[in-house]
Amino acid sequence: METARTEYDLGVIIRSHGQKYERKHPMYSEQRKAFRAIASCRTAVLGGHKLKCGHCGHEEISYNSCRNNNCPKCQGIKRKEWVGARIEELLPVPYFHLIFTISDIFNDLQYSHYQALYNAIFSASSGALLCFFKKTGGVPAITSIAHSWGQTMCVHPHVHMLVTGGCLLFDRKNWITIGNNYLFDVKALSAEFKKLFLKEIKKRIPQLLIPESINDKEWVVFCKKPFAGAEIVVKYLGRYVNRSAIANSRIKDVSHGTVTFEYKNYKNCDNNIPATETMTLDADEFIRRFMQHIPPANFRRVRFYGILAGRECKAKLQAAKELTMLDNFTLSELETTTEVPETQIQHPCPQCENGAMEIVETLLPHGPPCIIFRNETGRNTNAA
Repeated sequence: METARTEYDLGVIIRSHGQKYERKHPMYSEQRKAFRAIASCRTAVLGGHKLKCGHCGHEEISYNSCRNNNCPKCQGIKRKEWVGARIEELLPVPYFHLIFTISDIFNDLQYSHYQALYNAIFSASSGALLCFFKKTGGVPAITSIAHSWGQTMCVHPHVHMLVTGGCLLFDRKNWITIGNNYLFDVKALSAEFKKLFLKEIKKRIPQLLIPESINDKEWVVFCKKPFAGAEIVVKYLGRYVNRSAIANSRIKDVSHGTVTFEYKNYKNCDNNIPATETMTLDADEFIRRFMQHIPPANFRRVRFYGILAGRECKAKLQAAKELTMLDNFTLSELETTTEVPETQIQHPCPQCENGAMEIVETLLPHGPPCIIFRNETGRNTNAA
C-alpha cells in the first residue's frame, strides 16, 4: 500500500534549516553523507529528465532520487529490492513477530557505544531464542531487524524479529511445529534475554557500571500471535526494513521555524488502538532527533540466524522447504515482473489524462550542493 504524499518532506526541512543545524551540531561521516543526500534528493543537484506528453504536449521535469538508506523518499525502492531477495527464503509455515526491548537506563549508550549496544541486543535476543529452540532439538529461521527510535523519534533501542513457528531438527530429517497462539513462555524468554544482554554489554563495555536497581525490573519480550501466508509475511518484512525514523506522510506542517508531525500515543489507547496525536518541535530539535538514528558506516541493521545463517544456510533452507512444502502452497501472489528502471517507466499525463509522459531529455546534475558543510575550524568544505 503506497503512502499518501504530503507537501512537506524531510528534504525541505533540511534544505531550509540544515545550514543552521550543521553549525551547531557535530556529525560523523555517515550522518553527513545522509544529510547531504536527503537535502539533494529529487533536486537539480542530482540531475533528472524532462518528460513530455505525446498527446497534448504537456512538459514537466522529474529529478533523480538519492537512494540513501535513511531517506524517507527512497525507502520504497530499497524495501522492494530487499523484500524481493527474501521471497526465496520463505517457508510455508506460520511466523511469529517478536520485539526485544532493553531497559531505558542503557539508552545513552547509543551516543557513545552504538555498535556495542546493538551488537549486544542482537546477540542476546538471538541467543535467548536459539537456546529455547535447542531444547526442542532444532533450529528455526530468524530474521532480525534493529530499530533505534520510538514514535516521537526519541531513542528507543529494540529489535524486531520474524521467527518461524517451528524448527528444522539438527539431523535435517524432520520439521517440528511449535506454538499455536504463542511460541514460548514469554516470562522465561524475557528473563533469558535480560541475563544474556547484561552479560554481553558488560563484555563489550567492561567499564560500564550497571546499577543494582536493574535486578528489580522485569523485561518483557513482546510476541504477537502467529500469522500464516507468504504475502502477509513479506508485508511484515517490508514494514520493518529500510525504514527511517519518520515517514514524510507524518509531517503535517513546517512553518515559523517549527515542524509538526503525527505520532501514535500507545499510552492513550481506545480498545487497544493507540491515539493519533501531533507534536510540534523546533526545526533544529526535529533534525537532531532524526539524525541521532543514522547508524555508523558498515553497521548491519538486518541480521539472520538459525537456518538462514552460516556456511550451510542454503542446504538447511532447502531441507526445511522439502519438509514443510504443502501441495497447495504457492508463491503466486508474490510473483513480480522484472524491475523496470525509473527512466523507462511511462506515466499517464496529469494534464490530459489520455497521453503518456515520455522522456525527451536527460538533465545532468547541476547547481551547488544544497548543504555546504563546515569543518571544526569553521572553514567551508564539501567533504561528506
